[in-house]
Amino acid sequence: MPTIDKLQHSIPRTKAILAFMIAITLFSLTNGLDFNYSTFVDTDRPDFIFSNNSNIAYEALQITPDTRNPDPNYTANKSGRVLYKETFKLWKKDRTIIASFDTNFTFNIVPLTTPGGEGLAFILINNPGLPMNSSGQWIGITNYTMNHSPLNYIVAVEFDTSKSYTDDVDGNHLGINVDGIDSMVQYTLTDFGVNLSSSSDVSVNIRYDGVSRLLNINISMVANSTSRSVSHPIDLSLFLLQDVYVGFAGSTSNHTQLNCVKSWSFSSPDIGSGGDRKNLKWISLSSLIVIPIGAMAFFWWKKVRKINPVEAVTRAPPAAGHGEFRLEELRLATNNFSEDNILGVGGSGKVYKGFLIGPGRDVAIKRLYNPRLSEKAFEAERETVGRLFHKNLVKLLGWCSEGDESLLVYEYFRKGSLDKLLFPSNANVAAADDDVIGRSWETRLKIIRGVARALEYLHEWCEHVILHRDVKSSNVMVDDEYDARLGDFGLARRVEPVGATHHCTDTVAGTMGYVPPEGLNENWVRKANDVYGFGVFVMEVACGRRPGNPGTRPPRGEGYIVEWLWMLHVNDMLLCGVDHRLEVLDGEQMKRVLLLGLACCHPDYERRPSMGTVSLVLAGLASPPDLPNEMPNFVWASTGGANHRPTFDEILRRGSDNQV
Repeated sequence: MPTIDKLQHSIPRTKAILAFMIAITLFSLTNGLDFNYSTFVDTDRPDFIFSNNSNIAYEALQITPDTRNPDPNYTANKSGRVLYKETFKLWKKDRTIIASFDTNFTFNIVPLTTPGGEGLAFILINNPGLPMNSSGQWIGITNYTMNHSPLNYIVAVEFDTSKSYTDDVDGNHLGINVDGIDSMVQYTLTDFGVNLSSSSDVSVNIRYDGVSRLLNINISMVANSTSRSVSHPIDLSLFLLQDVYVGFAGSTSNHTQLNCVKSWSFSSPDIGSGGDRKNLKWISLSSLIVIPIGAMAFFWWKKVRKINPVEAVTRAPPAAGHGEFRLEELRLATNNFSEDNILGVGGSGKVYKGFLIGPGRDVAIKRLYNPRLSEKAFEAERETVGRLFHKNLVKLLGWCSEGDESLLVYEYFRKGSLDKLLFPSNANVAAADDDVIGRSWETRLKIIRGVARALEYLHEWCEHVILHRDVKSSNVMVDDEYDARLGDFGLARRVEPVGATHHCTDTVAGTMGYVPPEGLNENWVRKANDVYGFGVFVMEVACGRRPGNPGTRPPRGEGYIVEWLWMLHVNDMLLCGVDHRLEVLDGEQMKRVLLLGLACCHPDYERRPSMGTVSLVLAGLASPPDLPNEMPNFVWASTGGANHRPTFDEILRRGSDNQV
């Protein structure tokens, strides 16, 4: 019989479990967002997504670097972003209902030079990554390449402290921007007694009415209440996708300033519930059902597994999305790395399915074979993926490095990797039963577009260029909505210098069939290598055949998908390569996609399109690059003679000798 002391210790745990079940029930029924920070401290850090130049210091969000570093160049030519970690639903799928929101914040801009520069902005955005080269006049909102791109989903209320353009009304104004840095409307603040860069606190209230589509902004000086209020009609659903991040962006130039946010609240109701009694009744009823069932299930699970209560409380990953786990937690989650839980086996390790008790979620745990030999792969994935936030990338939840063990914890996707859905086997029962990808071209195109967006983000939107170096169908996971998630960053490398586009390596990186011809003969890895791998991926998805099909190989190597598709293109038979399983095809759309795949696999890497261009083509906003009527020859840079073009067999031999 339990003692009074044991019962007293069990009561808080029981309350915590019940509170957790209530929170889960309420969260599952709402898509709103509500938070309030009167100040900011280090313990708030997991609630936000920070770019490299952003931080919490001096009880404020420092959007660009603060003054702790005495180097005068430390604050110059920097850009930064701080976003709240969760998104909210801006609109319903048919765009007939748009969310309203209300946000209040206080900021302070301190000029470090005369004049200061450049500005601060409140932003609503779908892509949380900070674009490269977005300092100075770009205010961390965009850069030269992406300015006013149709794929630049961002709306900003800018507080500009510099007259960077001739069209700027002055160097102390408020502007409303969509998809770029050029304001659709500007309002001077000088004549209203509001000085953005006076080193004094400035208070802002922004309200958006989703019914009237009206944006209302009030800005005032905290010290003397001088203010200006403006309103502007705007349909935010025309410029943003459904799931929206909110936060701040800022920048400096050779003229510098401190850009900090001292307090911030945000509230947006759930656009699905409408707050009526019917929904409140449904929430109450659901709580009465879910809470007892959840509590009973938890205690039953504890009894069956006979786990020590201390061991059973597995820590949830930090709210920021990734952190460190204990080895015993991951052993428990995988039943001591049982062979029954293996999801896949790769070049650097095995991937296990696991269940974390605390958060109550399935995860995928990658266990490296030899931590010493795989140290680069472990560090590459931990350091690279840990800084990335994009809906088409697999999210890193955490890692573990204890003794001789190195493990990475990722999101788990029930449907698994794309290659198993494209090429189901009898052993893969789930894939064989799920034939949506087998039959639906629209689903396959959605996946292609998702991978393109992920690579565009890595190449164009991160602070440093990220080269994935192993784009292939087995590294693309598919979620329950058939959205693509690019993963496995074991070969990924970050290009450090600003503006650099390539990385030096002493090995061939990637998988044969996806590696470009120049990748087998030189030690430079470029964005164009990823573009080539993506082109092969496009062909694989559209044609339903593996890149290096081991089937018959007539003259000119039909076994290699790139040469095979070029042969069909030369003979005006491109659509003959389409997967025969697909139903209801748009012939012209399919042809554009296949031509794009060939363009991405151009033997001359300088002729391959950027991933930004690829995304535009896939969105129907641009035509695929022109292709010659014959497959161009490739000339090796340092071997084989000046005019020697390797055969398919030579490519295979080189790859098998050097493959990573």
